[in-house]
Amino acid sequence: MTGTIQDNIVNSNGGKQFGFSGAGILVTEGARALDIARNTVIGNRPYGIAIFLNASADRIRDNKIARTQLSALMVQRQSAAAEISGNTIINNGLAGVFVENHSSVARLADNTVTGNGTCIECTFSKAGLAVLEGSTLNSAERNHFDDNYLGLEIAGASTVASITASTFDRNTNGGILVREGSALTRFNNGKVRNNRGQPGVQASASSGDISNSEITDHEMSGMTFTAGSRFTLQDNAITGNNRLNGGSDGSAGIQLDGGSELLMTRNSITGNFKNGLLAAGSGTRGVLLDGNVISGNHGYGASAYQGAVIECRGINTLSGNSAGNKAGNVTGCPEQGTGLGPFGVPPSGALPRVNAELRTRPGAFRNSPGRQ
Repeated sequence: MTGTIQDNIVNSNGGKQFGFSGAGILVTEGARALDIARNTVIGNRPYGIAIFLNASADRIRDNKIARTQLSALMVQRQSAAAEISGNTIINNGLAGVFVENHSSVARLADNTVTGNGTCIECTFSKAGLAVLEGSTLNSAERNHFDDNYLGLEIAGASTVASITASTFDRNTNGGILVREGSALTRFNNGKVRNNRGQPGVQASASSGDISNSEITDHEMSGMTFTAGSRFTLQDNAITGNNRLNGGSDGSAGIQLDGGSELLMTRNSITGNFKNGLLAAGSGTRGVLLDGNVISGNHGYGASAYQGAVIECRGINTLSGNSAGNKAGNVTGCPEQGTGLGPFGVPPSGALPRVNAELRTRPGAFRNSPGRQ
């Protein structure tokens, strides 16, 4: 069965007899929607637009979806959407766009997804965009995932191949979360700013590449990498993070732990309210390849301890950090300027402690925006 669904007002449907079933617009069981366009879908239960159970949609475009009980736009259970574009998705209970259970979206473009995750008693995927349980998103461009509970969650060995020119700002519980063996293969020309509650970008047991992006002005660390994550960072600005009381002892512009590894080129890590780059734990490694600048941070510039190492392999600049430019196992990095602390040793004679909250991950992830 194929067809189009256009120019309708679809309000207050579903979930009457059974609260777990229903939708404003439902495409299911092998059906194909050629074009779902220009619909107003408000106040439906539990879903707004649902592509469900081996169904597909060629285009979902220019719809307004608001005040849905749970997720606003869902692609679930081996279903697929070729294009989701130009939609306004606001003030829904769970995720704005929800892709789950081996489903796929080819292109996600020019959507405004704000104010989602309003369900107080809910704990599952309260994000602007959630890609979960072996699902894939090929390309996302020029989207705004702002003012949600969480901006983006990728989990359950899922893959987002490319996100470009998109914003993840002012979310309540972090900007971007990648966990459970998932991949954010390419994140380019993005803005992750002013998120609260959790770090701007956090990854656990995952991989990816982040480039030409702003990671700025977070209450907590700008970026955290745990549980053996592998990421490359190129040409990013990581600045003004740890605003909440200067962060905890283990806070940093970039923080890595648990055997994670970062390869960094031409990043600017400046003006953070605690440390610039902080590494902890056996097998953890931060590699400054070339052209990185770590300066003007209120703690140490680069600090590695408890078996971690930070190493410089090219020409990098560490200067003007308030507590000292280097502490602990930092190798190959020439020092420019002077910090307030002695070279390589904290003034107290004791290395800084790792953030206790970070050490609880991935359990801490489950207690905040993800599944329980």
